[in-house]
Amino acid sequence: MNQVQVNTNVKGQFVIPVAMRKYWGITPDTPLDIINVPNIGILIRKACKQPLITKEEVRQILTALSSV
Repeated sequence: MNQVQVNTNVKGQFVIPVAMRKYWGITPDTPLDIINVPNIGILIRKACKQPLITKEEVRQILTALSSV
């Protein structure tokens, strides 16, 4: 499962589908980073010590999006 569309509720919340949570090992206590990617959208990833998205990560995202 590479892409799925979800809806937000009135609070702006949404559910990450169970298949994605299992694949990425996301549990109820897993911290997540939400990153604004200008002109693309948002990126959600498991939190890591590196606070900023790297140029390599942007390249990987754009490469992945071009194949969708």
